[in-house]
This record gives sequence, C-alpha cells and structure tokens, in this order.
Amino acid sequence: MHSEIKDSDIIKEPNVAYSSDRDFTSLIAWKKCRELKKYFYSRVLNCLPNEEKYNLDLQIRRAAISSTANIACPVE
Repeated sequence: MHSEIKDSDIIKEPNVAYSSDRDFTSLIAWKKCRELKKYFYSRVLNCLPNEEKYNLDLQIRRAAISSTANIACPVE
C-alpha cells in the first residue's frame, strides 16, 4: 500500500538561482564534510588503539574522503 506524498513531506529548497561561476567548494554541505574530515584526522584517528590502525582507521579515512568527493562529483 503506497501513501501519497503531501506538500508538507517535501523538503523546500531555498529559492537561490544557481550560478555556474560557483563550484562545489561554495556548498555548505561540502564545507561541513570537510570540517568533519579535518576533525576525524586531527582528533579521532590519533586516539585509536594501535590494533585498529589498519582497520577502523582506514575505514574512517575512506568515508571522510568519500563524503567530500561524492558532493564534488554528483551522479547525474
């Protein structure tokens, strides 16, 4: 059974015209991901135990890189 989508369920985007002069680095989402990546690199990875250096450490690094990369190169 499918429920109908109501107007209140739709996320409203701000009414800002896109400028081709701007790139992904001006996006708030990309900036927030970059801040989070820096936080993980500077604070979290240094606190991991040695036995996690090549497991959890590597997964965190890949996820951090992927977050900004996915915003920079969206799928069309």
